[in-house]
Amino acid sequence: MPWLTRLRRYLRDAVRGRRMAREIDEELRFHIETLVDELVARGASPAEARRIAARRFGRLDLMRDEARYAKGVGLADDLWQDLRFAVRRLRHQPGFAVTVVLTFQLYHVSPHDPVTIAVVLFCFVLVALVAAYGPARRATRVDPIAALRCE
Repeated sequence: MPWLTRLRRYLRDAVRGRRMAREIDEELRFHIETLVDELVARGASPAEARRIAARRFGRLDLMRDEARYAKGVGLADDLWQDLRFAVRRLRHQPGFAVTVVLTFQLYHVSPHDPVTIAVVLFCFVLVALVAAYGPARRATRVDPIAALRCE
């Protein structure tokens, strides 16, 4: 799938946040109810079938989060939450806030996610420019003739 199509779907799903959460919840409920119906048809009691289905599916909040990350929406929510946290911490410890945001953003890196790759690339370029500014500034103050005479 072309990256532009993926980006468009990613942005569309990120905007639909609550509606998508309802859709994911409905889908999970549907699968659980289907499994319960199958188990009841095989002869299990409804209570026993619900218990077995709950055990097979595990924690629904984790499954919901996995589904949101599979659709790419979890990353946008995490980034927004991390940015709000960083702004609060920025007043007290600016270096720590930047480190936390970058760490949280890099935790969910996917090789096929153009937004994450663009953010990481931008951060690397920014760090390179900041690191190169000081030596380049000092180098502009040196007289080339004097530098050549010293060699």
